Amino acid sequence: MTNTCKKCSQICYDGFIDSLDTEYKSLRAKIDKGLRSAESSWVPLIKRSLNHLNWDHITFNGRCGKCKTVHTECLMIRSAGMVFIMDLLLKYISETTDNILFTDDKFPKVCRQKLMEFNTTSIPISSLWKGSQYYHREFFGCEM
Repeated sequence: MTNTCKKCSQICYDGFIDSLDTEYKSLRAKIDKGLRSAESSWVPLIKRSLNHLNWDHITFNGRCGKCKTVHTECLMIRSAGMVFIMDLLLKYISETTDNILFTDDKFPKVCRQKLMEFNTTSIPISSLWKGSQYYHREFFGCEM
């Protein structure tokens, strides 16, 4: 596993957020304002974020200028997108009363599997990534 520099990681993270569509932003606004409809906005919000990882037209604002990383922009943006999604899931767990994602049978298994894959990947990981152990502990309350 290799890390990208902090500045490039932040550029990619900001690029991922800027490229999200207006539907995503309106769902996020409901949640941030604490509206009554916010509880039902979480699942579509997370789905849109996951689907957005597959888009190839996310703009990349360039490297920091000092960085010598040779990773492709697409991989760097997807890595930043995963950090964004994992942080979104942490917020989901802390703010929802109806935790339907992690009480489902499939989602926790997929989440655990993906976190384990991050420990063995050669894909560049954003320096904003807090580590698979951290996310696993926050999601499931125990170490991997």
